[in-house]
Amino acid sequence: MAMISLELAKQNLEIEIANTDFDDLLEDIIIPTICADAESFMGLKYTAVTSHIEYLDGGMSQLFLEYANVSNLSLYVDVNRIWTEVYDSDYYSLYAERGKVKKNCGTFPSGNKIIKAVYDGGYAEDSLPADLQGKILKQIAYELRRRKDLGMSAVTYPDGTINKIAIGEWLLDVEKVLQRYGRYGL
Repeated sequence: MAMISLELAKQNLEIEIANTDFDDLLEDIIIPTICADAESFMGLKYTAVTSHIEYLDGGMSQLFLEYANVSNLSLYVDVNRIWTEVYDSDYYSLYAERGKVKKNCGTFPSGNKIIKAVYDGGYAEDSLPADLQGKILKQIAYELRRRKDLGMSAVTYPDGTINKIAIGEWLLDVEKVLQRYGRYGL
């Protein structure tokens, strides 16, 4: 499930819910592509998950989880191929918004995929930060309206005026918000 629903995108685009002309295009291509690209750009996943299991390498004082907005974190260590919960929240600090776990003293045990993290993460659509949701909706609207004008950077009108069009991957204000919510926010 994407961070943005079809209904919310249509509401933002001022398309009647009953009008299904753009449903397939929005639901199958534009919304999932922009949401996936945004998560990739930010280096964090924002789509809601529960009881997500992730295996991480040890040997460092920090662990970087896949998802933002982490809660209900449990950490286990692989001792002789038996997962044992060894770390309670007194042993580490959780930076939930960035999906970062830092051991308060020393490092996590060394080894490849030796640490198992089980947690809830991401955001439900109604709890996604408003500015992030707004900018992703803006990018969806832009992509829908410009889908046939790929690569065009300017339009000249009959009266001689020229309209310049952004051709970067992201609209400038959208990119600034994505940077702010990324793993290494500004």
